[in-house]
Amino acid sequence: MNTVGPGVSVKLSYRLGQLSLSSNARFTGRFSRGDSQRFQDINACDYQYGVTAQYTIPLLQVSMGTDITMFNRKGYNSSMMNTDDLIWNAIISRSFMSEKLTLKLQAFDILHELSNKRYSVDAQGRTETLYNSIPNYMMLSIAYRLNKPLKVKA
Repeated sequence: MNTVGPGVSVKLSYRLGQLSLSSNARFTGRFSRGDSQRFQDINACDYQYGVTAQYTIPLLQVSMGTDITMFNRKGYNSSMMNTDDLIWNAIISRSFMSEKLTLKLQAFDILHELSNKRYSVDAQGRTETLYNSIPNYMMLSIAYRLNKPLKVKA
């Protein structure tokens, strides 16, 4: 089996004060040919596009961020491999005690689109891989930064 996988990606970013915005897009082709009579040629593509935004509210000193990305897979011989997944993540954080203590709340896959199954094409054809993972969740974290000055002897 021979596979060619051309790809291209683009990213655009903008920043103004406490606001930062970016958008990105990626395209990857997958063109597979096999000598076996059982193998069906594959002319497929994976593409994704999305936006990211971050903003810090100066008065409250609260940072907020979000990213939303559409992942598409098209052209595969199996409907299980042709997918459209809209993934949305968000984060909010606040630092205290002269930025030594940080509280952060993160939400991953808010729309519950991810799966723990992944389909791919290898030399034998289609492969299904199962992962032990939690596709969507929320996480609260607390971080404390320890700073100890170094004493330099001259």
